[in-house]
Amino acid sequence: MSDDLRQKLMSEIDIADWEDLLPHFAHERLFACHEDLSLLEAAMAIAVDDLATIRSLIRTGHLFTPDDDLAAHWYDDKETFRFLIVQPFVLVKMRKKAEA
Repeated sequence: MSDDLRQKLMSEIDIADWEDLLPHFAHERLFACHEDLSLLEAAMAIAVDDLATIRSLIRTGHLFTPDDDLAAHWYDDKETFRFLIVQPFVLVKMRKKAEA
């Protein structure tokens, strides 16, 4: 099951501008991944409801909800993100400039 889930989630990773992600941010359903955290690994933890891992990621700052200042910065800089929907959440990870 976890290999099937991993493949499913991997196939659903997409790219969006921050502006397109703003509605999810506004509805407080968006989590951002620190650069050291795999978007897929964070999504897997949420998808299987692994509360211990999720709490650890949040506690260490590897998974976080952006504040208004960071959201404004991302908007002004026209940042792009890899994102993945794991209902009811949207997980994002900023794309490195070399990826754009």
